[in-house]
Amino acid sequence: MQKKKLGVSFTGGLARGGSYLGVLKALEENNIQIDYILGASVGAVVGCIYAYTKDLKLITEYAKNLKFRKLLSLESFVDISILGDERFYKLVDELVGDAKLSDTKIPSFVQVTNLSKRKHEYIEEGMIKKLLAATSGFPFFIPPIKLDSKDYYIDGGITGGFGAEFLREKGADIVLGVTTGSMKNQKPALRNPSRKILDAITIAMERINQLDLQLNPVDILITDIGLDVGAFGFDRMDEIVELGYQKTQEKIPVLKRLLN
Repeated sequence: MQKKKLGVSFTGGLARGGSYLGVLKALEENNIQIDYILGASVGAVVGCIYAYTKDLKLITEYAKNLKFRKLLSLESFVDISILGDERFYKLVDELVGDAKLSDTKIPSFVQVTNLSKRKHEYIEEGMIKKLLAATSGFPFFIPPIKLDSKDYYIDGGITGGFGAEFLREKGADIVLGVTTGSMKNQKPALRNPSRKILDAITIAMERINQLDLQLNPVDILITDIGLDVGAFGFDRMDEIVELGYQKTQEKIPVLKRLLN
């Protein structure tokens, strides 16, 4: 039994975040206990659903069956976004229903950006599917989400990093940071207006992560596990899950030493 508590922080990456499933698989196989999970965007989606179900096979199969057309709805045209909030709720509802963060088997937290107050926040309670929609809010993907506070929220990765300090305050002795990494080899989409905007935001978010690592470093970092998979490249799920798994296996010896 490990002597120290582990906190895991997952960042964003859309379909590339499927690689986080491989990370969780490697941790499970090596009997590494996760004591706290913090997530932003798809990192929160994967992390919180896993913390609630503890059924990695179920989540992985669900992710593999996602198709771009499943995301589209009438809301997409009304909100000028690919995925409307109600459509998102319906997709996530199949896995978590109306469960709350307090129902998770692993204490979990969600990073969000409070658009109304222009600040970064950590949310510790509330309905899972609503919080996941809020932290997934992103231009052309999901519109800003209004929560009970009546403020509007978007992706926590836009203003936050790995949240190592927060996890340590919650009780984590060791913090594992997980990110898909940047798409260094992707050519700029100079003729695609939406891609130009998304690329600019993504670069800014990558810089925030780099700065956060300098100010509040994690103990172990797993990165570059998203390859060049596109935002909706669900058809390459097997490939990135395997890469996440292999990259995590490489870190297991060091992680075990730190935890014991």
